Amino acid sequence: MNVLKGEITAIQSSKNLSSVTVDVNGIVFKVVVIETPESASYLKLGTFVHLIFKETEVVVTNHQEFLISIPNRIKGEISDLEKGKVLTKLTVTTNLGKLTSILLSEVVEKIQFEVGMPVYAMVKASEIMISA
Repeated sequence: MNVLKGEITAIQSSKNLSSVTVDVNGIVFKVVVIETPESASYLKLGTFVHLIFKETEVVVTNHQEFLISIPNRIKGEISDLEKGKVLTKLTVTTNLGKLTSILLSEVVEKIQFEVGMPVYAMVKASEIMISA
């Protein structure tokens, strides 16, 4: 699991959903949760929380300007590749620390990812869990 610690800086709610903005050392993350400030005591401005997301939820690209609906993008560099027959574990070193991604090995080969390559790690807002 990838875990980052940040501060809640904004909350927008509608019915039983909230869009939560979390600042992690100057990088803004958007998270969608099925809770509201009325139903979850941790949803308060200024609260420090952990953002948790699985390695399989981290998309990696070597281009920043993709017009796609993934709001959370973290610039980094590939620091390790553990290639397997089917899957490859890719480690991206960022200003926030190391993030891990699990990708299909054939995709890693097709894109020609290699250690030292600058990349962007991306995570959908709906794939991040918040823990107080």
